[in-house]
Amino acid sequence: MRIESTSLTGIARGVDRAGDVNRQRGTNAAQGVGGDDVMLSARARMLAVARQALADTPAVRQSVVDAARAKLADGTYRADGRSIAEALIATVRGTTAGVA
Repeated sequence: MRIESTSLTGIARGVDRAGDVNRQRGTNAAQGVGGDDVMLSARARMLAVARQALADTPAVRQSVVDAARAKLADGTYRADGRSIAEALIATVRGTTAGVA
């Protein structure tokens, strides 16, 4: 059976089910003896890895927050509107050009 999906949730379910099947069949799964085989496409495996990487990445980079708080507390933080606007535009465009 081949599982192809553009949905990360669907891929995750497929990966989880494949693990369940392998655990149920024990050594036969590793040897390819008997039963059904589950094969994920390269794209599905890649998306599953990406999904796991996103799940493992914290939503907040605490070191950046702490550094900004320290600068605010000691009065050394200077907000430059132009730099902020350029960084926002670069983020929307998916580039880092022009970000200091």
